[in-house]
Amino acid sequence: MEQFPCSFKNYLPPSGSVGELAYVKTGNLLYQWNGTAWVMVGISEETVDAKIAAHIPTRIQSGIEAERPAGVNAGDIYWATNTLKLWAYDGANWQDCKPVYASVYHDNLGTDIYHANDAERVKAHEPYEWLKMKETKILELPESTLKIAFSARSEKAFSSKWKIYRNSVSVGTEHTTNVDYETFTDTIAGWSVGNLIQVYALAPAGENYVRAKNLRILGTITFHPLMFENVGHCQDP
Repeated sequence: MEQFPCSFKNYLPPSGSVGELAYVKTGNLLYQWNGTAWVMVGISEETVDAKIAAHIPTRIQSGIEAERPAGVNAGDIYWATNTLKLWAYDGANWQDCKPVYASVYHDNLGTDIYHANDAERVKAHEPYEWLKMKETKILELPESTLKIAFSARSEKAFSSKWKIYRNSVSVGTEHTTNVDYETFTDTIAGWSVGNLIQVYALAPAGENYVRAKNLRILGTITFHPLMFENVGHCQDP
């Protein structure tokens, strides 16, 4: 499937790659590089350079949103200069091309959220026994060493202890908290797809309740740049 990059500029660059689209903020105009020059979008494909026409089976037009034409072909594209929206015709109606971004995991050094299980869990605690508070199953594994964070606190003014477990086996550092929520982070190696990431708590005797929330996998996350496809919709590459 042919894809053309789409960029937003304050001015047109000296050149581009064949088929590349450039939206110029000044004047709200959309251009396409035909191999030798930038051509304003909105002309019919018959007048476009033959190199481009071979790649674009549909027309690209522009104007105000209220003047989107009727009777066009499925896959035709329309750039609304007044609302700055891109539209694609599906054969019956104009559809708003909403951009789609895909997250890309890079490493376990950052603080971006790769996965989150944020619901708060409250449990009455069995005294002096480790109690499972939260659990997440790994379905996709970015890497075998994960940075894992969670928040925890005691219900009353007593100290409770907390650990990360893997498949009901302790693998994390022991942390201590009281009545205020605290967030703890461990970087732990040896994870595999299908493993259970678990948070356990230990509290003293008495009618004690403990709370946990925001079990998360953290890392450095970036996003694919927006790409423009000649079938008339926007998505990541």
